[in-house]
Amino acid sequence: MRVLLLNQYFWPDEAATAQLATDLCEDLVAGGAEVTVVSSAGAYVPEDGAPRPPLRERWRGVDILRVPATALGRASIPRRLVDYASFYAGAAAQALRAGRHDVVIVLTTPPLLASLGVLLRLSRGERLVCWVQDVYPEIGVAFGVFPQEGLLTSALRLAARTIYQRADAVVALGEVMAERLVDAGAPRDRVHVIHNWADGRAIAPVPRAQNAFAREQRLGDRFVVGYSGNFGRGHDLDAILQAARLLRDRRKLLWLFIGEGPRRDEVAAAIARDRLNARLLPYQPRERLRESLSAPDVHLVTMRAGLEGLIVPSKLYGCLAAGRGVVFVGPEHTEAAQILADERCGVTVPPADPAALAAAVSDLARRPGAAVAMGRRGRAAFERRFDRPLATAAWARVCRAVAGL
Repeated sequence: MRVLLLNQYFWPDEAATAQLATDLCEDLVAGGAEVTVVSSAGAYVPEDGAPRPPLRERWRGVDILRVPATALGRASIPRRLVDYASFYAGAAAQALRAGRHDVVIVLTTPPLLASLGVLLRLSRGERLVCWVQDVYPEIGVAFGVFPQEGLLTSALRLAARTIYQRADAVVALGEVMAERLVDAGAPRDRVHVIHNWADGRAIAPVPRAQNAFAREQRLGDRFVVGYSGNFGRGHDLDAILQAARLLRDRRKLLWLFIGEGPRRDEVAAAIARDRLNARLLPYQPRERLRESLSAPDVHLVTMRAGLEGLIVPSKLYGCLAAGRGVVFVGPEHTEAAQILADERCGVTVPPADPAALAAAVSDLARRPGAAVAMGRRGRAAFERRFDRPLATAAWARVCRAVAGL
């Protein structure tokens, strides 16, 4: 089986979709597939002076074709649009030169990239699998980038509907997202639910006494509340920072922020201005995630109201892999809230309610044994449902089915 995957980011980039796509391609190769990837040479988080990866490379059996697109970054929408446009053009040229494949997998970064997959399907008969990480244009409507109604939004909805109806399979990240996709025009019998995942071999619980990262950060016996990942527009960072203000006199309670993103400077400014009992660190290398994700006693996962079914926070799976309980700040009718309730591995508090978040954190800090028990149940659920081999095996089945193999 020959597979072509299109996504803006791939190894060695640290973006969540890059890590997921890399895992999937490595495992497909291990299962006997020939895999080619078209991605950008630019980085999710550009660094001044950082060398770009080569335009052609072979990584663990995966052939990587990188597009020399712009990398202006995610600080503003115009910058993103320029990066998107340059990648669209380069990706189309590379995909057309890459030769025919049995299956084309296209992620939703950048938005509507799967329209290129539709072109390949119509012109060369390649089977298309649309891997939905974000539901467009509805997520743009929720953020106020697009109007609720209007010519542009209607055109984008028509484009998305066309992609879903032309695709041989549409992969959703959960049941709530699957329903949104069916409502958006995806044929129900072509929608498959495959959760995002973490690698349970690479990320596993590390006791604090044996955790080099925790020692470096001098966490000691403090109760640590962790936030690890993107500081983006879809995350309820305001509620977290306000809850940290409410609890800033609790010296044995530390808020540990790890990550990058367009709102990172806001987080840094709030920590300094309000003298929060908090620490802010950059993304940690993937080989240190076992330690960094195990360092907190409990993790925060957030989602703004109005995003139900439009995204699923992928950081949830890493938290469960690390054996840590989760406080989800977000709506009840979401995949994350349902997983925490079903597996009893976390609690959900309403979005934009810092008092409720502060109360939940205070309760767990007073009862650290409860946080430990949630973490153990979370790791057990992860091993049953969300480990990498389970997810990539499901992906292999979908690819073989659409290819008729």
